[in-house]
Amino acid sequence: MDVARTVVSATDIRKKYQRSAGDVLKGVSLTVRAGELVSITGENGSGKSTLLGIIAGETRASSGEIALSGRVGYCPQIPALYPRLTVDEHFALYASAGGLEAAEVEQTRIDVLKTLDFERFAGVQSRALSGGTRAKLNLGLALLGTPDLLVLDEPYAAFDLSSYQAFWALIDQQRGAGRAVIVVAHLELDATRFDQRLVLRDGLLTEAA
Repeated sequence: MDVARTVVSATDIRKKYQRSAGDVLKGVSLTVRAGELVSITGENGSGKSTLLGIIAGETRASSGEIALSGRVGYCPQIPALYPRLTVDEHFALYASAGGLEAAEVEQTRIDVLKTLDFERFAGVQSRALSGGTRAKLNLGLALLGTPDLLVLDEPYAAFDLSSYQAFWALIDQQRGAGRAVIVVAHLELDATRFDQRLVLRDGLLTEAA
């Protein structure tokens, strides 16, 4: 049986902020392979978002090593949206900034709008969107460029039940294409879906009970 390639390998990751009393992350190690679905849970302030930011390249670790294979798609907890741009304009802007092919971006846009059921908002400015629809757009932008690894920080916190179900349909599509997915959540709502279930506590990452 073939062993899936490693998409991300993090070793002894530590993070300390100048004004904090101690390390937020105290030697976190993690390996994720292609096609895997991984959950990371933990209390508020445990460092989950910090860890995801480090994996996505948005935050620098104080020490440790991280190796990535391929492109990373990052969905931050707080959407980085422009109030006066429409949904479609966000896709165009992010695609241009990433130097992506127009045809590839268009297919991703169509798939995301359809699967997450917000096609009717394509021409609506983000400032007029509900929190749930903004979260859908935030997720969709992370999918641009066919990433090998999706790093999702509280992606479904603002979703209703139908949107939550659509989210998992989209994730199943991504896994079917061989992409790895890391999902951070305050509460893990569907434990049976995950290949790895991890808990961040006291700066350390351990397997969930």
